[in-house]
Amino acid sequence: MEVLKDKLRDAERVAILGIGNELRGDDIFGPLFAKKFKRFEGGKILVLDCGLVPENFASKIVFFNPTHLVVVDAVDMSAPPGSIGIFDEDSLPSASFSTHKPSLLQLLSYLRSFKVNPKLILLGIQPRDLSFMAPISKDVKYAMELAQKALAEALDPIFKDGCEEGERV
Repeated sequence: MEVLKDKLRDAERVAILGIGNELRGDDIFGPLFAKKFKRFEGGKILVLDCGLVPENFASKIVFFNPTHLVVVDAVDMSAPPGSIGIFDEDSLPSASFSTHKPSLLQLLSYLRSFKVNPKLILLGIQPRDLSFMAPISKDVKYAMELAQKALAEALDPIFKDGCEEGERV
């Protein structure tokens, strides 16, 4: 996860958006990630469980004015289930985002119209099963734990003062 650390090296304020459908198996990855990561919110970190509508949180993102926007979502990368991918704005078209509209690039464009210009990082995980009412797969659950630890480590330099060691992921 050195790639993630490198992409967040100059971060000052980070908004983390969990995106996904909680009723569609592994698509719960984004919202569940956000719920578990919420304990790190404060100061320079904003964590939002956006469900299927990240555009509904645009005003909160604009007000927070992040330098980096980390989107956490299940992404079809044609990889083994539980694989983790890290994409930036330039590499988004190579991944499939068919379940979430409007696209992340449209959201980014909207934010930029308010002079908010964050670097976009997509932390994607390859789902195993997106069936209605399916439970989260073991592959995705394990990968989520790894991704949370990696993101917490990458964000360590900007965690708000007073965050105790025992509060780390």
